[in-house]
Amino acid sequence: MDINTDDCCLWHPVSLDKIELPELTELTWPLRFDQCIVSKPPTEPDCHILFIASKTKFQNFCQIRDDQFVTQTLADNGNKMRLSTIASFQRKIYGVVTTFYRYQFFDAAETIEEEESVAQRAHIKRVEMLRRKKLELRASRSAVAPKDIEVTRKFCRI
Repeated sequence: MDINTDDCCLWHPVSLDKIELPELTELTWPLRFDQCIVSKPPTEPDCHILFIASKTKFQNFCQIRDDQFVTQTLADNGNKMRLSTIASFQRKIYGVVTTFYRYQFFDAAETIEEEESVAQRAHIKRVEMLRRKKLELRASRSAVAPKDIEVTRKFCRI
């Protein structure tokens, strides 16, 4: 992708072949797309090309010989979803969408499947541990009578 002209192409580094793609319009500016993936070899008629600007909700995709890219925005429902990475496996494009302590996998042709992340489980464990420590601290403070505290203070001053 030429960032000065918005021209896009697929370029084969060995054969030096170029396949022209539609321009990315001003609707996507000032995003800088840092990931691109093809669903299958670009010579196949139903190959999809997907561009993302990671850590955003935006994805642009097209097929070879399309006139323009289609821009989609992930619906985040206030969860601050971000598309973090993409991959192609068995002729399908998958992505990982991150939210607060969660990740989601999506397939361009199927629904989003939500999974609990390791970070979320670690966060829950930390909260439970802090809650236990707080309860232990309260229990230890309530076990000491106020006059015992006063005696301890006087003893320390001597």
